Amino acid sequence: MTILDADENANSTKKKSVNTGNIREFIKHISNKREDVIMPMPKLSTVSRK
Repeated sequence: MTILDADENANSTKKKSVNTGNIREFIKHISNKREDVIMPMPKLSTVSRK
């Protein structure tokens, strides 16, 4: 593995964590508008935290 490969891996990991944050914000946004979406959300958040 070269240094460039390590940098690529670090960048992709950062992108993934940012995407996860965006998804959580999006879920909160939807939950505020649709109460029936709130029920499955705790399961999703606990799975993604592990």
